[in-house]
Formats: sequence, C-alpha cells, structure tokens
Amino acid sequence: MKKQVISLVVALFMSVVAFADNLRVPSIFSDNMVLQRESVANIWGWAKAGATVTVEASWLNEPVSVEADAKGSWLAGLTTGKASKNEWVKITSAGEQLGFTDVMIGEVWVCSGQSNMQWYISKSTDVKEYLEFPNTNINLYNSGRISAEEPQDDIEGVEWTTSNPEDMKGFSAVAYAFGDKLQRELKVPVGLICVAYGGTSIESWTPAEVVNNNPLFANGLEGNQRIDKKTNKVNIRDLAGAQYNANIHPIEKATIAGVIWYQGCHNVRYSAHYYDQQQEAMINAWREIFRNPTLPFYLVQLVPHTYDGIDGAILREAQARVAARMEHVEMVATIDQTDRLGDIHPRNKQVVGERLAACALGDHYGKKIDYKAPSFARVEYKDDAAYVYFNNAGRKLVCYDKEIVGFQISDGGEFYLAKAEIVDNDCVKVWAEGMKKPAAVRYCFNESIGNLQSVNGLPVTTFRTDKDNSNLGTRAWLPEFDSVEISVVGGKFEPAVFQPGSKPWSNRTFEIKEPIEGLCGFDYLMPQWLKKEDVIPCKVYITAQEDGRIYMLCRSWNWVSKIKGWQLLPNSQMTYTDTKRGISGTMWVAYREVKQGEKVTIKWESDANSGFMPIASKINY
Repeated sequence: MKKQVISLVVALFMSVVAFADNLRVPSIFSDNMVLQRESVANIWGWAKAGATVTVEASWLNEPVSVEADAKGSWLAGLTTGKASKNEWVKITSAGEQLGFTDVMIGEVWVCSGQSNMQWYISKSTDVKEYLEFPNTNINLYNSGRISAEEPQDDIEGVEWTTSNPEDMKGFSAVAYAFGDKLQRELKVPVGLICVAYGGTSIESWTPAEVVNNNPLFANGLEGNQRIDKKTNKVNIRDLAGAQYNANIHPIEKATIAGVIWYQGCHNVRYSAHYYDQQQEAMINAWREIFRNPTLPFYLVQLVPHTYDGIDGAILREAQARVAARMEHVEMVATIDQTDRLGDIHPRNKQVVGERLAACALGDHYGKKIDYKAPSFARVEYKDDAAYVYFNNAGRKLVCYDKEIVGFQISDGGEFYLAKAEIVDNDCVKVWAEGMKKPAAVRYCFNESIGNLQSVNGLPVTTFRTDKDNSNLGTRAWLPEFDSVEISVVGGKFEPAVFQPGSKPWSNRTFEIKEPIEGLCGFDYLMPQWLKKEDVIPCKVYITAQEDGRIYMLCRSWNWVSKIKGWQLLPNSQMTYTDTKRGISGTMWVAYREVKQGEKVTIKWESDANSGFMPIASKINY
C-alpha cells in the first residue's frame, strides 16, 4: 500500500487513528520497504512546525523522538541490526499516525543510468526464470522516467513492491539480476531502488551546481540538449541536474549500501575524451549527498556499437580510467555482451547484473571472488611482434573460437588488423605479416566484439598502447594523403578549398576550426542543402583518374560504414562548430583503394547530399 494515514487494525501495535493533515513521509517509506542493515537508517518527513515526532519499530527497544523544525521537517535515525523480515514501523505526532508493515532489513542499493539500466525484465531474453520463480527476499522501488527543473522532496506515485511477476515486468533486468545474485550469496533481504531514464546524459544526473561550475560539462550539456517541439524550449530531461532533481534529491537522506550505474551512450559524441572526469565529479557529488566518502560505485562499460569512429572506444577507455583511480569504484567489462554492433540495447542483461554483483561481493563485502576483468599491463616489442601482458588474467587467458579477433597493430602509421595467439597464461603475441617494427597495439578500438577472456569468463577490456588521453589531439601518425585526381558526377555541391574555417554545408554557419593538416589545400565539394521535397534517392559517381586512394569527408561513420568498400581513416576526427550558437558536431575521413578509371557509385536514400563530401588533391565537377 502507498504511504498514507491508515486505519491501523494490525494486532499488537496498531490502533484506530484519524487521517493526518500534517504528518507525512516521502514515498521511499511504505509497506514492503527495505532499510539498510547494521546502520543508522534515516527516516524523515514533515509534521507541524515544532511538533514532536516519535518513531517506533519492531526491532527497537525504545522509540526514537525528534522535533520538527520551523518548516516542519524532521529526521530520525533508526539503529538497525542483523538482516530480518516481517518488521513494522509506526510514526506518531500530535495525534496523527502512520504505520508500515512487511518491512525488511537488509542491503539497499541504488540502480541508476539510462536505457540499458532501465531495460525491463519483460524485454530481456535471459531472465525469464525471474518471472517464473521470483526471489521473495527482494523488494523493489521503481521511479519510472521523470525529470525536474528544480530539486524535489518526493517521488510521487511510487511505492515499494514485492517481487511479484506483475511489478517485475517493468523493472530493470540488470538491477534485478544484480540483486538476485547478491541476495543468494549474502542470504539477506535486498532492496533495489531503480532510478533510471533512457536517453539521458551524465550532466542531467549530476547536481546542477556541479555541472555549472565545471567547464568540462559545458560541451556535453549543450550538445546533448534537444528542443521540445511543444514548448520550443530545451527538453527538461536534458537540463543540468534534471534527473538528479527528480530521482536522487528526494532520496538523498536515505541510508544505502552503494550504487550500480549503467550510462554513457548519450555522452559518446560530445564528451567521450573526458568522460572519466565527469564521472568522477558525479561520483564525488553523490558520495557527499549520501554522506559516505567511500560509497561503493560500480559502473558498466559500454558494449561495442556502431558509434562514429572510435569515440565509443574512447569513452570505454575513460570508464576504465575512473575505475582505476577511484577507491571502491569498479567497472564491469561487457566487450563480449552483444550479438550485433548495430544494437545499442543488447538483450542479455543477466550476465551484466551478475558481474556487477561480483564487484559488490568482492570489493564491498570482502568475498574471495574473481571480479576484475583482464586489463592491459605492459607491452614488449621483439621478433617483429608485440607481446602484450595483462593484469587480472586469473589462472590463464583463453579464447574458445578458432582465432582471436579485435587486435590491431601499427608501425607508427596506420593500424592494421592483426593476428594474435596466447603464448603464456597472461601474455598474447600480436603481429601482422610484413610488419617489421611494430610500435603500437590496440584491442577492440574499432568497435569489434572481443573474444579474449580469462578462464573465469571475464573479457579483456578495450585498450590501446599508442597514446593517452592528453594526446588525443595529435595526428602525427597519420599517413601521407596519397589522393588521386577524381571526377564527380551527380548530387548538388559547391566546390571549395579545404582549409581552417571551411564549411561542411553551404547554408550553415558551422566551421571546421582545426582541419587535418594533410588535407589542407585539397579540393572538396560542399553539399548544398536540399529542401525536404528535393530529398530523393540519388546516385553520385566518383571516377579515379589513376591508381591510388580516394577520400571522403563524412558526417557519420555509422552511415558511411554501410557502404561497401570504404574504411575509416584512424584518428581522423574533426570538429565543426557554430560559435555563435554554441553547438558543434563531428566529422570523419573515409577512404578506399581504387584503380585508374574505376567508377565508385554511392547511393543515398534520403538527406541526399548532407552526409558526405568528396575531397581530393584535384576534383573535376
């Protein structure tokens, strides 16, 4: 039942009361609630200003009495002991009374993030047994998708429920899998507070004052904001602190064990390079909010997906950095947890939740359990190969497929797909035929699904040896642009010279401030914007005048990657910016090998000419 003034008819401790006008508590307190064991669990609410509020509980020897302040707010700390079930809480003040039954004392975890955390049990493929055989020692609190411009005191319309099939269908699959493994290992009740909202950025989950006072949040905040067509204003859910205001502020006084977090997709485009610093700022803010400087915080690394270029890998790299440097912050590797790159919502959620639980069991509860995924330790170059050593390899590294996939190798120029074999328990040999002096190695940096893992089933995480985050802007290792002269027929373009300040589109005010130096001085074709009625399927023909390589500037690598024969030029990301409007986007360079006279056809189904720009040393158009 919802929190409310009730006619108390439960024997032994309840009596008939009148409805209360002043005494109330937020929805986080209701029948079936779970309070943190072996702690001082806070209960708070509102009453008449200056009134005495008395809280009784079935496990307490004496009631706890506090006084409401001038605004009527009050808070009582209830000492809890070992885990238990079937408890009750009674709150009285000025002749008014509230009562809650079926209270459990156990482990309370906040489960937050965007759509992959929100993803329902009913939509997942590997958790059907939860609906058939619910864990009766798990209770649920599910906020739904809410946002607020200002910090809220309550999440209205929500209450704690038991693990019953009806309420479980719309509950987070990852969170429930986490709670189920935790409960079965610890053998105590578990309370899961799910506050997740699909399509939300880390900026919206961080208190607004933290976002506004930290310049690292500015680009992501502006880039991720969408306009609500009904109000012509920024969508509330995209505002700084919007999800924090609606979901976290109302429960900030709660006593919890820790947080599990699955978010990042919405930040890939605008803040991948420094997402670790944003994540650290958010974690520190939440730790202050929940009054625990070492609050356990376990995050999920993004699965491989067809993001533009390597930004997805860069964000995964940032996630690993924040986990490596912060105490009681761990990261679950998921490089193996998708069936296809085009699906940003892999349906298998059970293994993700169970890996999160393993982090909690090992890091927070002190269980002897393998929970750290293998990660890059060091590399040695000898015999025309790279020998890569790993931390947390368990007893040994394994690959159950015919060959290891996902490795790339470079001699200081481009990266090439590489062969790999396990040569020791914690070492993999990586090489490419014909490469004499390898200088750098990458793993799953090209949005591939990795298959290298420890024998305990944890996948090797994304890594690269060529550079760290501080050098992301350098392009020293790019090859010379051996572009050939081309002829282009079809489409609507405006010829221009590629240089600092070049425009991606003729009718927009975007400018490319720092173009790749090797392309400066090249001819390129600037697309002319087409009216909606002009956007029809069309073909553009590019003909090479000699053997060599042809290039294309493209707005979306995901888009271009679907065209057979084209490859992404490594580290070719460029930013176009509208400084007046404070918005920006990303461009990439794609290429393909051609023979003299070869005609390359590009078919565009919609938005015909806005997504790509032919570029070459000379273009005949």
